Parts: sequence; C-alpha cells; structure tokens
Amino acid sequence: MGSIKRVERMLARGQVRGLCGALGDRNVLVRRRAAQALGELGQSEGVPCLSQALSRDNDQYVVRWAVKSLGAIGGTEAIQALALGMFSTRQQTVRQAGQVLAEMDDPLAQAAITLRDILTQNDWTALQEQSGHEVRRMLSVILRSEQYRAWPSAKRKQVLNFAVGMGETPPDTTRHDLAQMGLFVSGVHTVGDLVRSLGQRSPEVRIAAAEKLATSAQHWVVSPLYRRFRREARPGGEQQVAVAYARALDQLGDSRAVEFYKSQLYQGGGPRATESARRLAEMGTPAAIRALFWFVAQPPPPPAYRNVTVVLSALESTGPAAAAALGPLTEHDSVSVRRLLVDVIERSGSSEAIPTLAALCLDGDSDVQRSALDAMAGLDSAEAAAQLMALANQVPRMWVVRSLATMTHPEAVGSLRALAPEATTLRGVLLEDNRQPLPRALVQLVEERYFGDESGWGWQAISARAKTDAEGTFALTVIGGDDLAQAHLKVTTLPHQAGVDSETFLAELPLAKGRFHYVEARIDRFFGRLVAQVEQVDG
Repeated sequence: MGSIKRVERMLARGQVRGLCGALGDRNVLVRRRAAQALGELGQSEGVPCLSQALSRDNDQYVVRWAVKSLGAIGGTEAIQALALGMFSTRQQTVRQAGQVLAEMDDPLAQAAITLRDILTQNDWTALQEQSGHEVRRMLSVILRSEQYRAWPSAKRKQVLNFAVGMGETPPDTTRHDLAQMGLFVSGVHTVGDLVRSLGQRSPEVRIAAAEKLATSAQHWVVSPLYRRFRREARPGGEQQVAVAYARALDQLGDSRAVEFYKSQLYQGGGPRATESARRLAEMGTPAAIRALFWFVAQPPPPPAYRNVTVVLSALESTGPAAAAALGPLTEHDSVSVRRLLVDVIERSGSSEAIPTLAALCLDGDSDVQRSALDAMAGLDSAEAAAQLMALANQVPRMWVVRSLATMTHPEAVGSLRALAPEATTLRGVLLEDNRQPLPRALVQLVEERYFGDESGWGWQAISARAKTDAEGTFALTVIGGDDLAQAHLKVTTLPHQAGVDSETFLAELPLAKGRFHYVEARIDRFFGRLVAQVEQVDG
C-alpha cells in the first residue's frame, strides 16, 4: 500500500512525470491508480504515457482508466491516442475508446467516429466524400493502427490511396503497399525503391516509378532506365511502359530513347514507323515533338517520305504541348517552316497557342500572317477575339475583320461591331418545343441562290456555323451582302443518343444590313417547323 500512498503524494504535488513512471509499476493497483490520477490532473503531458498504457498494459482496469483519463484531458493528442485505441485489435479497448470519443463534442473526435463507421462497412463511396483537416489527421492515426496492419491487402490499399489523395504522408510501414499500388511518396520511398520498382510485374507500377524518377534529378538512374526501355521497346514488350521510360530519360537529359523512335521513321514505311510516330507523340516532351515536326518540315527521300502523313497526324495529336515546344520557331528563317508551324498549332485547337499565333500574325510573310489570323479565329474564344482586336492596328484592318467574321463566340461578334459597324450581327437563343434551351445544335444563316440551269436553285451559307451553348444561345455575323431581307436561319439538331437522326429546320429571318439583331427561335415539332422572331437592336 505504500506505493499507493506515493501515487497520492505525486497527485497532490502535480507530478505528471512521477505518475507516468508509476504506470510501469509491477503492482497492478499502483498502475490503476496512476492512470486514474493522470486524468484527475488533466495535464496534456500525461497523454503519451497514457497512450502507451492503452496499447501495452494487459489489465482491463488500467486500460479503462487510461481511456477515461484521456477523455478527461481532451485536446488533439488525447483524441488521436483514443482513436488509436479505437482502431486497436483488442475489442475491449476498441469499445471503450469508441464510447468516450462518441461523447466528446470535438470535430476531430467526430471525424474518428465517422471514419470508423465507414471503414467497418467498407463503404468506399462514403469514404471518397470525406474531406477536411480533421479527416486527414484521423487518417494518419488509422495508418499507424493495429487494425490497419491486420486488414486484407485490398482494404489497406483503399484507405492508403484515399489518404495519399488527401495529401497525407503515410508512415514508412506502408512502403510496400504504396509500391504495389504505383504510389511513390517523397519521404517514404528512396530513389533505390523507385529503381527496383522498374522491375515490378504490374505495368502501372513500372510507369509510376518511371514518372517519379523523371523528377528525381538523379542522373545515375539513366542507365537502369535505358536498359529497361530497350527491353520494353522490343516487339512483345509493354509499349506504354516503354513510352514512360522514354519520357523519363528525355526529362533527365538522355536523348537515346527519342533517337531510337526517330530512327524508325527513316527506315521506310509500315507499321513500325506508324508505331514510332505514335510513341513520340505519346511522350509529349519538347524533344519528341520537335523530332516529329522536323520530319515533316524536312522530309527524307522515298521510301521514308511516305511516312510524312502518319507523322503529321501524330504531331497534331500532341495538342497544347505543340505550341509550347515549337513556339521558338516563330523566328525561324524559313517561310515554309513558319507556315507549317501555323498549321500544326491551328490543329491543336489549344487556347495556350494564342501567344505563339499572335507572333505569327505579325510575320513578315503575308501568307503566314493571314494563315495565323485565320488560325487565331479558329480558336473561337473570348481570348482569341481580344487578341485579334489588339492586332487591328498592326495588320491590315480588313484581314482582322474577315477573321473575326468567321468566329461565333459572342465576344467576337461584339468586337466585330466595334471594328466594323457595317457588319450585320445577331445574337439569339434556340428553344425546344417546351421552350427549354436546346444545346449543341448547329445554327447558320443561309440564303437561296440560283446556281445556273444545271444546278438550279439551292441554299448557300452566308455566315459561319455556330453551335449553341448549354443555355441554347448563339451569335452570328454577316460581312457584306446586298439584300439580307431574304436570309433564313438554318438549324440542325445533333443526335443526343444512338439511333436518333439529326433534324434540319429552316425559317425566314429578314435582317437589316449593318444592324444588330436579337433572335428567338423555337422548334415547333407538332408542325415540324422552326418559328423565329427577330428584333433589331440599336447600336
């Protein structure tokens, strides 16, 4: 009993360290009273030793008092210790810790209870809906828990994947699971782990390891990467893995993989050249894109010349990356190179190409200049319209007007009226029979013309063709035109599901030349017609 009295004296003096020491006493009664006393003191310094007692002590009453004391102390560390107990493998501790946490009015404690319920039911959909700082903190506890280590591999990986997605750095004990999933986390994995993972059975893991190595800045990894690349690039190898290895090599400053694919383009036609062009495009690095570009710009003699078409197609598939990789070529001496550059960037359809196209719009060659203006208009965006307006005082005005007239973005139509008041413009909305907006329909202005005795009368477009947006709105422009009183609005609905045909409707739409109009068009399906109302708007 002397030991119990000593515990009471330490309690009276507020000696947390002494009470923590008493938790290791051989006498179970001393340990029980020490666990209880730490809760009575309520000092946060007692949390670590109480947490240790929770996981190590085999006496049920020591555990019970440790749980109650942690609940009495409260705070982030105490709640995390209780959560660790709730995710232990001892059912009594799990139950008692869960009860205390459920009674605590703290967001962190409630996050622990929520995650426990979700993980008990293996409800992965509900898990993906969780967010917030408290959830992230609880995930770090769960990943260190006894239950986590005892779960099946599939369950561990679900939780681990979610935790990494939340930005949590997992403990080192999860290294193996992470590597099997293709998740490589700084501070958990070493470069050596990444190199070893290049030999993993799963292609996804090998690709993930290569992507991480590409950012490692460790040039000694080039040799194992290149060896693996040659193995994967052979017939029968995993070609997507080979592309990932090639991309990593290029990013680390080793051009051998790019040169390997490039050499295939010069060895005649056939599937190998087509495949190599596709692989370079999939790499998407500046060096790979330039290899494709220069093959088209300076094609080899036959028989490799026949590969120009497939290489150009691969080059165009690189999308926005092409503008970034080829941008410096706006200053190239060759007109044909600059003209090809316009074509490639235009077909990429990327708004990121605007600065490159803007430079080409000021090119010294008029053909390059006009092509670049048309390519800018082809982007049909507010940014492209603004850039064209900015160029109006640097290139022939009518070239800019002509380019803006091919655009259907509302900002472009508004810009055109400011630049060319003589233009005929309209904005409108297309409605379904129930007066709901009709998106993704094609809208165009046409007029009936006589095409000679052999062809007779027919419809001819007098504006660009616009596509209605989610609200059913559209904008169109007509430059020139002697008599727009006979204009018609042509609407073509696009199939919204398989087996449904497109429909075409026409309606008279008399326009006043040089004026701005507002149009409301509605499809009347009962009579199979288009009803259009037009109103002239001042300005």
